[in-house]
Parts: sequence; structure tokens; C-alpha cells
Amino acid sequence: MAQSKASRFFSQIGVGVLNTYSRLPMGVHYFLSDWLVYPLVYHVAGYRKKVVRKNIERVFPERTADERRAIERRFYHWFSDLAVEIVKVHSMSAEEIDRRVEWIGLDQIEASFAEGHDFALCYLSHYGNWEWLINLPLKSEAIGECQIYHPMRNKVFNRWFLANRSKFGAVNIKMKETLRKLIALRKEVATGAVHVDEDGYNTKQIPVRGYMFGCIADQLPKEQNVHHSVSFCGQPTKVFTGSEQLGRKLNMAMFYSRITRPERGRYRVEFERLDNVIDPDSSEFAFTDEYMRRFEQDVKLHPELWLWTHDRWKR
Repeated sequence: MAQSKASRFFSQIGVGVLNTYSRLPMGVHYFLSDWLVYPLVYHVAGYRKKVVRKNIERVFPERTADERRAIERRFYHWFSDLAVEIVKVHSMSAEEIDRRVEWIGLDQIEASFAEGHDFALCYLSHYGNWEWLINLPLKSEAIGECQIYHPMRNKVFNRWFLANRSKFGAVNIKMKETLRKLIALRKEVATGAVHVDEDGYNTKQIPVRGYMFGCIADQLPKEQNVHHSVSFCGQPTKVFTGSEQLGRKLNMAMFYSRITRPERGRYRVEFERLDNVIDPDSSEFAFTDEYMRRFEQDVKLHPELWLWTHDRWKR
């Protein structure tokens, strides 16, 4: 459906406001997170509080009510930080994003390319700040970065998000075009060609030896896409398997991306190789099972960093 002129006009105003707000210092963003965003989202609007409370109670039945409320409040504080951090991306320089996002294990990804892999599939989750994980192309000349996205109905905001995600060279791939685009990227790697984004966004201007392919795989799949279930956080859980199927089909190296938040405004991503420790023939979805097992450990350790607003077990 085409976006109306009025909707486009007000969306452009909204983007202009976000861009202006983005230029504020990070300290001001966190001040507003504490004293404006958090009170509005948690106390006034109570955004999806019933879903959050239900999810936390399911995952932590052994905790007291006070302990679960403490997790809930910490989550909403982080969620408010996430909102201002996403806006801040627009004006962040390469130097600032490098100070705030640390990558560990890039040598493992480069080693997988030397082994003959064109892609390193890296399991990610809605955990920590996934919108800040855009500076990887700045860290290594050998590694490109690509990720799948669902186009937004609002074209103005869709362009805004895509521009932010690709500003340091990452390649955005529409969900419906995943296989076609990955095959095209594989050909470019083989021929040493420089990728030119067909949508006109900034890309890494040198040939790469391969791509880190980020796959967020922690949410509830559509019913027609459910092919596997696991026990996750004590709950029977339907899971995405498309990432593993694609990774096997294109002979990708497989990694788990462990995200931590050492302090406010800083994130650390550590790659853990899976295909060197997991027997792919042990089961059809061996990598998916291991991803969910490791991710459960992260959720139990720092539950406030997961997106509890998603109704993960609604069916």
C-alpha cells in the first residue's frame, strides 16, 4: 500500500526531529532515558507490561515476586536506553562506535574464510543492542557484514533505518531476497569484486574475503515456518530453523555471538565457533539446539538485556 502524502510529510518531520535529537551528547541521551523515557514507558504507558511480567514469571518461577519485579524494572531501564541508543546511531562517528562496541574472535571468522567458507553465519538475538552491531566492517579489511531485514510499511522510516545500518559498510538484505543476494555476494567474493548496493546506501569500498552473516533467531516463528521445538528457559519453545538450513545449504561456518554489556553505553560481542565442536550429523537441527542452549545461559545470567516485550510463548 502506497504511503499517503500526509503520512510521508509527518514521517519526514519525525525523522528530522530524530536526526536533531541524535546529535545530543550520549550523556544527555541517558539523562533523558532515566528521567523521561523510562517513566513514560514503564509507569505511564506500561508498555506491554502484562506480556513482560508473564514471560518473566514463566522463566523464573523460583524467584520471589520482588526479585521478578526487580528484573522487570531493570529490563525497562535497559529498554529505555536501547531506544535512545538506536536514535544516537544516526550521528555516531566511526571513532565513537568503535569505542562503544568491542569485537572478540574476529580472527576465528578470518580463519573460516581461509578454510574455504564464504560466509560465517553468526547467531544473534534481540539481546543487548543489535542496532549498534554495525561497525564490524571497520574492524577488519577481510570481513564484510550482511544482515536480513523486514521492510517497514513506512517508507520514510524504512530508509532511515537502512541508512543507519549500512553507514559503515554493512549490506542489508530483504528477507524475501535472502538466497538470491547471498549467492550474488558469494560470486563477488570469488571474483574479488567490490559490492555496490543496489539501493544506493554506503558500502565497504574494497573487496572482502567473506561475510559475517548475522541472523537474529530468538523470536516466535510463524506457524507455517515451525519445523522444530526445544526446551528453552524451562518452556517448550518453537524455534526458527531457516538460519541453520541456509547455513548448511551454503556451507557456512557457524558461530554463536555472545553479547555482554560491560557498562552503560558499551557492548562486547564474542564469537564462539560451533561447527568445530558440534557434530552436524548428530541431528537435523544440531546448530539451532546449541544456539538456544547457549542463549538460555545468557538470558539466565543477564535477563534484563533480553526483549521481554515479545510474546514468545503465545501459542
